[in-house]
Amino acid sequence: MKFARYIYGLLGFAFCWAACSKGDIPPDVVEDPVFMVAYQDTGGDTASLTAGIDSVYLFTNHSTTNQQIVCTGAFADAGCPDSDCPGSLRFEFSTPFTDAFDADSVFHNGSFNYVNLDSGSTDFVYRGTFQVDNTFGFNDFSWRIDDVDVGSGEILEYDFPDISVTPFVELTSLRSSGLRSIITRKVSALGSNLPVELSLRIELDTAAFYKVVAEINPPSFDSLLFNGQPAQDTAQYSDVLPNFYTAQILQGTDVASASLEGLNSDELPVRTPNFNLTIESVPIPGPPGEVAIQWVDPQGNTWRSDRTNQDLSFAYFIVEESEDYEENERGQKTRKMRVSFNCRLFNTTGESGVFNGSGVIAVAYPD
Repeated sequence: MKFARYIYGLLGFAFCWAACSKGDIPPDVVEDPVFMVAYQDTGGDTASLTAGIDSVYLFTNHSTTNQQIVCTGAFADAGCPDSDCPGSLRFEFSTPFTDAFDADSVFHNGSFNYVNLDSGSTDFVYRGTFQVDNTFGFNDFSWRIDDVDVGSGEILEYDFPDISVTPFVELTSLRSSGLRSIITRKVSALGSNLPVELSLRIELDTAAFYKVVAEINPPSFDSLLFNGQPAQDTAQYSDVLPNFYTAQILQGTDVASASLEGLNSDELPVRTPNFNLTIESVPIPGPPGEVAIQWVDPQGNTWRSDRTNQDLSFAYFIVEESEDYEENERGQKTRKMRVSFNCRLFNTTGESGVFNGSGVIAVAYPD
């Protein structure tokens, strides 16, 4: 196995080196190199590392900590297995611990997220639950939000894209007789400054008159229309019951309407079903970080990509090719990948610099 040949050969050279004079230099490994990376460091200098050349070895390993499996591949001097010596460069792939490790999924082709301070943290979405507050004999309900069909039934869940938006909600309710109720109004996820609500109620007031009532909450309004005609009072009377009746109100910038279609006296009394809305913040796990890079500069200072959040518009890590490779010297399975990357690395004092490059790397992973 190339991993084993490299390490045994290079460590053997190191032992011989200890017994040789200072001027003796161990020969390079003669096999064709497989793993190498070329990069530009945080100071703008370019460099390259090739496993098997100039005493460089690619150390691969994996560990499990905090319910995370971390698969590593590090270019470092053959005598520096911890890859903490000057000039070392380490790549880390992290994934949540599972009983069955899926290498094809973990080391997929394409883009990877950098591990950040908030990797895997929880964000929140404001989820609204709409519920018909009283069916009034209606048994079929459908919902539209901002003119888009979003569901059916007495209960609807809807995630607000922005807590401050006030979308228009339309509730259509049907009876088996064919009577149709439609109400529209704006809603607020904030709960304060509740947009105006409107329901329409029709009942037989006497043997000769029908009473039509616009139920408004809050009760004030700027203008009110019954069947398109302005009205000053929220109730009106008629000796004729039309097939269709509608009410519309304007209160500031809020507009609401309620209508009943397919009316006949056998349906009375009747009222448009309305709805209530409850809001809760629901935790949404953020995308977990998958990769991190560590570089040790010539002065021995350690720089890492995960000490501060990466700029997502700038940073990238791309696996262009991915395939299984030979076992390493520990008998662990390894994955060979062709990668390209660009990010910022940060030292312990908060300094940062751009770090980018490409190459062929490998990491070890569990069975």
